[in-house]
Amino acid sequence: MRTNRHAFVIVTLTFALLVTLIARDWVDLTRGPLGIPNLPPPTAFGYSFDTTAKFYWIAWVFAVAMLGFLHALCSSRIGRT
Repeated sequence: MRTNRHAFVIVTLTFALLVTLIARDWVDLTRGPLGIPNLPPPTAFGYSFDTTAKFYWIAWVFAVAMLGFLHALCSSRIGRT
């Protein structure tokens, strides 16, 4: 599919919106907003993150790690290019 810059952006956004709509509204396939049932809580190094307060720390560590990665990428030779 060959598109110019503006059409590529529109096609990409349209595809992302369609995937979101399918994931949310096709209840027979994805269970929609109900989610996936009976998922076990995440565990790391023998520690179970079974409450919202504990799961917060996973999100916090992941966010800090990604910020560190983005900083390293942007300040590298490849990122400055």
